[in-house]
Amino acid sequence: MTESTTTQSIERHTIRGALWGLLLGLGLAIYLIIFKVVTIGLGVPIAVIVLGVAVGVGWARFAPPRTKR
Repeated sequence: MTESTTTQSIERHTIRGALWGLLLGLGLAIYLIIFKVVTIGLGVPIAVIVLGVAVGVGWARFAPPRTKR
């Protein structure tokens, strides 16, 4: 008698998460500059963009996977 085991591999999309995070970071940085929440310098907008990419990659890695359609 043979036992068949099915292993499901969860597919994660870290590159897609990084791109969406980059878009999130750019949008948030532009929003903060337009509404004068931060000054027009390099430090804060770059930090906001890096934070957005980190959020996107983190969401892509640790969020619950989508169900198969």
